Amino acid sequence: MQQNRTTLVNPLKAHPVRIAIAYSLLLLTVASAEPAANPSNFDRELERDPENAGRSRYDSREAREQREVRDHLKQRATDQSNATKRTLALFPSTPPLLNSELATSNSGNPTSLPFSTSELNRPVFNSTELQAQLIPYATTSLYTPLSIALSQNSLSSSLQKRLTRYRDTSAALCADIRAALAPSTGAHPPEFLSSLALRQADSLAALEAETEALRLTLISCDERETTSDSYQFFGHSMSPEAEANFLNHFAAYQDGLSIDQRQLLHKTAHQILASQHAPLDTLSLDPTQGDPLYFLPASSRLSLPVELPDSLRIKIKTFNQNSAAILDKLQNTIRDQERTTFGIKRTKAFQALALEQAPRFAALETLAEEIRHDLAPLIPNFASSPILAPSPELSQRATRYIFDQQLFRQELSEKLRATKQAFPEVTLVFDPAASAPLITLKADATFTKKSAYTKISSDLQSFNVALSARHQALQQERASILQQVRAFAKDPPSINTGDQVVTQFASAIKRQETLLRYRDYYHTALTPGLSPAQRRLLFSEAVAQLQ
Repeated sequence: MQQNRTTLVNPLKAHPVRIAIAYSLLLLTVASAEPAANPSNFDRELERDPENAGRSRYDSREAREQREVRDHLKQRATDQSNATKRTLALFPSTPPLLNSELATSNSGNPTSLPFSTSELNRPVFNSTELQAQLIPYATTSLYTPLSIALSQNSLSSSLQKRLTRYRDTSAALCADIRAALAPSTGAHPPEFLSSLALRQADSLAALEAETEALRLTLISCDERETTSDSYQFFGHSMSPEAEANFLNHFAAYQDGLSIDQRQLLHKTAHQILASQHAPLDTLSLDPTQGDPLYFLPASSRLSLPVELPDSLRIKIKTFNQNSAAILDKLQNTIRDQERTTFGIKRTKAFQALALEQAPRFAALETLAEEIRHDLAPLIPNFASSPILAPSPELSQRATRYIFDQQLFRQELSEKLRATKQAFPEVTLVFDPAASAPLITLKADATFTKKSAYTKISSDLQSFNVALSARHQALQQERASILQQVRAFAKDPPSINTGDQVVTQFASAIKRQETLLRYRDYYHTALTPGLSPAQRRLLFSEAVAQLQ
């Protein structure tokens, strides 16, 4: 009889699949046995230690998710804060009207108004240091992308060298143009200037090509991925300031535009901002001038004479209509391309428009040249023949005297006001016409016995000593300046008081200095014979001189 033998086989060894199944069941059993975190306990832990709440090995899924969300929000807030501090986008300032008063900042340096300084979709900022570095690029498409690169400190050494070469080349070409326009060369016949334009044509074309190459490089340096998309700031119901910022940004960042189109958009932005303000630069120094004209190069502005020949008035009207038609077509294309998804398709659309509008820009420049021939004789070039030529020392002394005199009066007025406000019981007497102006004190007998009266009397006595010394010094300086002014002037002013003579002289010098700074501006806008590229280059230098 055959005996049956049973072989014991390990079921796990015989079936490897069962190993994985058994192991998974074991893990699930252990996981289900772990105590879940009590939400109420987690809330109390979160209040007690928000940084480490829910970090135990028995964290619930809800606790871990809450912690991750909190950490993510904290990191995002930090990143946004750093981006705000790092990135500052500035838009070009509006160039002043030709021969207009220049607004003066607190530092005493002239600046044009209004000035649009906005971070994209953020509150308005002010960065004097950035503005100073951007002055050489005031009318170019490099202004806004360069402001971002400077604020991010993302300019490489090679790019800095390119910008330096760019400025050096611009300065050399401008020097040649200024030499041809110098008063010593006499008249500037258009034929002579046209020959210079031909000699500079290739160099100017290369410079403007480098401008476009630098613009593209600066945009690629931008650390924010969405900055180059101008349509993120586009809206059909924008405020005037927002529309101006959009146009400035679009002119700097949209590929495919010609240099004429970019400058036209910048000019439109300046017009929008100027219409929202009443800046000082609307006040021309020439009282015979009337309404302003936005001319070429774009953003240059002139005050038209009140009396114009009918033929010239018709040309100016045609110029404005043709310029508006070009702008209307460009703005319609901008609106039509809003929904275009692919940037390359949008760029091709603007490239096609640039080719289409090139002849119209050329015809507009031809018409502007005709207007210059007729208009230049009607707008005098004050910078070509200075009214006065005193020594710099005399000019500075006269200006300083006016300033010291105004400061003297302000401090005296403030002293009278403060003393009267602190002690209303007393009466202060001051005679500005007296040879030795002093503040005298009057009070009734009751108040004179108080300690406050003794304090006021002592304080006023010290103030009067200093007041008398300053007044005497001002009188001596005025007499000295007045003597030199009367010796310098061919026709002594028929004014009785010395202060009026000195004030009139100082105002005349200040007016002349302002007009001298408009020399390049005048040639850019009104001297016939220069090429459009020469005008764009010289206008950039002219605006930089006025900043």
